[in-house]
Amino acid sequence: MLDEPGHVVSPAIQIRRTRRIPAMKADEELSPAKVYLLVPASRINSVVSESEMARIDSACEKRRPKRRSSKVLPTETEGSSDKVEEV
Repeated sequence: MLDEPGHVVSPAIQIRRTRRIPAMKADEELSPAKVYLLVPASRINSVVSESEMARIDSACEKRRPKRRSSKVLPTETEGSSDKVEEV
């Protein structure tokens, strides 16, 4: 915030949830897995337009990790086998 006077950092997830622009406190830490926006301080608590929401959604989609299809296969453990022992 020192590099950009007159601007605030706002978490995109809160904007998507409330449709308003909240300001983060100066001592709050940023998380590497989240999307943040740098907005003019005059926009704090203002309503976000539909076109702005579309751009925010697009930015969030780009940051979302792609899901991989994974399969869990049974593992063979000691003592488990398909053989039947006769006594």
